[in-house]
Amino acid sequence: MVSGIVIGILKEQHADHIILSDSSRVRLPDGLVLERFPSGCSVTVLYRLDDTSERVVQSITRSAASNLRHLPPSPASDHRRWGYSP
Repeated sequence: MVSGIVIGILKEQHADHIILSDSSRVRLPDGLVLERFPSGCSVTVLYRLDDTSERVVQSITRSAASNLRHLPPSPASDHRRWGYSP
């Protein structure tokens, strides 16, 4: 049974777990072999929670980067308000 879905950027992939760019760790179940995803790619992870409430991958696929939430630009980066442009 799936407990949740995470869409994120893959930071690291190991034999027994993956790490996303927000430093969240998702364990791979014994026997699951993933294709090698490049670091920096966008992934969609379906996971379940084990007895210790640790996330365990049910499935993982590459996803379009357009699925990721984008933060609005920071007001501090809006140089027009200070009378100049970059």
